[in-house]
Amino acid sequence: MDIVLESVMQILLPVVVAGLAFYALVRARNRRGAIWWLVVLALAVIAAPLLFIAWAFGGPRGIIGFIFEVGVLLIPLWVLVFVCWLAKPIGALFDGGNEEPDASPFYYAAEACRRKGDFDEAIERIQEQLARFPEDYRGLILLAEIQGENLKDIPAAQGTIDQILNTPNQSPKNIAFALGRLADWHLANGHDAPLARAALFRVMELLPETEFATAARERLRQLGS
Repeated sequence: MDIVLESVMQILLPVVVAGLAFYALVRARNRRGAIWWLVVLALAVIAAPLLFIAWAFGGPRGIIGFIFEVGVLLIPLWVLVFVCWLAKPIGALFDGGNEEPDASPFYYAAEACRRKGDFDEAIERIQEQLARFPEDYRGLILLAEIQGENLKDIPAAQGTIDQILNTPNQSPKNIAFALGRLADWHLANGHDAPLARAALFRVMELLPETEFATAARERLRQLGS
């Protein structure tokens, strides 16, 4: 009987270790998870021969005694794990827990290039971000401002503003601001009052009966429409 149980243990322990290794690969979705499960696997590899030795010298009682002794030695670790588990919900309120932060575009490099007067490089940096976040309003309006204000390329700025207007679920505030800036560029760069008025009329068309339409109507009055 002991020989049969010993043979079963010799087969079972490698299977358990292999199963833990496979489970580690499945659960290791990030670097932290990989480290955690590699530690678990290492402990399993160390414990497997020790369990086999305990079985060889003491049978089931040897296994139970080994587990009990290891458990006593690991009491401080279990206490630490338990305390961390209790504190985890509180810590998550401050650091977000283990959730991965949402990806978001950044335009620091583009803004720095713009301040230096390197507008082509600034546009390139913006387009790199827009390739990943094509509907990002901040990137689009920054691109339009460089085109309309710095490069005096009103047609290009017009195209970027149209892209903003065609973005689904665009906020009324963003629509009104984008068209208002387009009107500014028409007046400042080309002194083209008809096109400026067209941009303001578009605010009234897209956002009727809103405060933005009222502001556009007042500005049209000042332009002498």
